[in-house]
Amino acid sequence: ILLHGSELTKVCRCKHVYGHLCVPLHFETDFMDRPEPQNILQRWWQGAGGPGEVLSVAWPLMLSTSLFSLTIFVDRLMLYAYSDQAAAAAMGAGTIVWAVTCVPVGMLGFTSTFVAQYIGVKRLDRGFAAVHQGLVLAAWTGPLIAVLALCAPLYFQSVHSEHPELARTEAIFFQWIALGAWATILTAPLNGLFAGTNRTRVLLLTDAVALSINAAMDY
Repeated sequence: ILLHGSELTKVCRCKHVYGHLCVPLHFETDFMDRPEPQNILQRWWQGAGGPGEVLSVAWPLMLSTSLFSLTIFVDRLMLYAYSDQAAAAAMGAGTIVWAVTCVPVGMLGFTSTFVAQYIGVKRLDRGFAAVHQGLVLAAWTGPLIAVLALCAPLYFQSVHSEHPELARTEAIFFQWIALGAWATILTAPLNGLFAGTNRTRVLLLTDAVALSINAAMDY
């Protein structure tokens, strides 16, 4: 967003060369076309940093999170239709996978904060550097997840020693979903790039397409 006197430009189109990569930024700010609020309530709702502006950015993120939860629900529903043991294994192993991935995903989610702040002060180079560092950190989680996947059979056999078949099913489920968990971690800094540049609807559309493909392939 560029400031010219007392008016803001509607569309900001900037280009910055980060290393050897020329990265275009295109993001629109529709709230700038709204007329000047007439009363206190309108000024509170439609003003800069008000609830209207916050919700315009937040509602796609909220729906995107809901679609991610719906994706997990579809997976579990298909497994219940397959067998009770597969569903039980998905619950136990899925909980452990989320416990492993939630910390790096939450940490790398802060990328959006850095991107938004650096773009606000016109330091595009620092914004893309934050995304790059987030991707590097996400990539380093891959070996850790690979080690956990290799150790999964031993862990589940020790936990469910009285139910070896359940332990075997949980280990298989954990090893396969660990691949997707690494992809989830890698997408966290990329999500921060779109969220930090006020393109949250792109994330919503991406999750909607992913949910549709996942449901079709599950079936």
